[in-house]
Amino acid sequence: MGGIPVQTQRKLIELDRAQALGLLARASFGRVVFTIGGLPTVRPLNHVVVDEEVIVHTRGETAFAKSVLKAGGLVVAYQADEIDPHGRLGWSVVVSGTAYVVDDPSRAKRLARQVRTWIDHPVDTVIAIKPQVVSGFRLTFPKLSTPAAADGPGGARRFAAAGAVDDVGPEQVAHGRTEGVDQAAEREE
Repeated sequence: MGGIPVQTQRKLIELDRAQALGLLARASFGRVVFTIGGLPTVRPLNHVVVDEEVIVHTRGETAFAKSVLKAGGLVVAYQADEIDPHGRLGWSVVVSGTAYVVDDPSRAKRLARQVRTWIDHPVDTVIAIKPQVVSGFRLTFPKLSTPAAADGPGGARRFAAAGAVDDVGPEQVAHGRTEGVDQAAEREE
């Protein structure tokens, strides 16, 4: 059969802090991990990254906000990813650090406007997560030698914007610049 070759070998590439925060900044939501009564709890949240801090805007009555208010500096993890279930390519980032309520009214108002929440409830509490540890990886496959292989099922160009292939440099991914790959794909079509 003369079909398109399918890439099966994947590579795990560790991201540096700047690359990981760059990808996290492009994600619209993630998951915060914190403890309630000594047990791990996970909640999905919308976020933005501002000055290397993860910013969320939520209701003060949520379990997360209550825990942050009670602790006055709650140790948390925040995770986001973009992994294609079919191509099995993408990235994942985890930030571990301290969550605190932004209590400066002007800063809170400025940050709150940047977070686009999905839930139709009034939100009144801005929480910042100050990272102490930032880690991440890209699940990718090595550069492909032929354009046909790159465009095949689960092909590289499909995942370039997610930072899942080596023909897009980490600095392009971290700053959302993948135009060259997109334009090359359009020229070959």
